[in-house]
Amino acid sequence: MPGQHAPTRSLENPNQEFERLRVLVVEQATLIEQLHERIHELEERIQTLETRLAQDSHNSSQPPSSDPPFKKPPPAHSGNRADAGREAKRVGAGSLGVWSRTPTSASSSR
Repeated sequence: MPGQHAPTRSLENPNQEFERLRVLVVEQATLIEQLHERIHELEERIQTLETRLAQDSHNSSQPPSSDPPFKKPPPAHSGNRADAGREAKRVGAGSLGVWSRTPTSASSSR
């Protein structure tokens, strides 16, 4: 008989089936609650580990020797970068700060 589905369990005793389903729902609700708690614990642990991973001698009290060897130190920001003059040469020392694309004689000797 196409279109008709046979029941997976016989309904000989509906009270037993109801009780079985009630127990199953309670077990699932308990499991869901436990999993939510575990997820919360793991999220807190991830946050703690990410915070520790982001620390180095620049933003904590750790000595520089504790910095990981694979992480490059942040670049030093100085006002006189060697390749800054190749792209554009600042003309005029006043507050105008005019930029020129043409190199001066000092930078053309390279």
